Amino acid sequence: MQNLVSGTTFKGKIEDDACAENGVFVITGMISGSFEVKKGAQVTLRGMICGDTVTEDGSKLNVTGMINGCLIVKGGTVEVSGMIGKDLVNQGGKVILHKVAKVRGELTGECQTVN
Repeated sequence: MQNLVSGTTFKGKIEDDACAENGVFVITGMISGSFEVKKGAQVTLRGMICGDTVTEDGSKLNVTGMINGCLIVKGGTVEVSGMIGKDLVNQGGKVILHKVAKVRGELTGECQTVN
């Protein structure tokens, strides 16, 4: 698993799983595996994650790009105005779903819909 570097914009491609922890991250590139947003991370996803994405308590994720897999919110705050290719599962975080967002799978758990 590759750790992303805080304070930078990731523009390339990671051919493996990746994670972000303790810092601010912007992803405009592609992660071919799964992605973990750990405690203390604030991530803006403008690019693509091919696998599943999991958020932990104390994290923030803003999806304007695409997650091909499932988005599993174990904790933290997630805002989606992009696309989720499979299920969006809220297991205990705060999920804000914009009307322009696309979730191709099932939506499980509480979420707030906004314009």
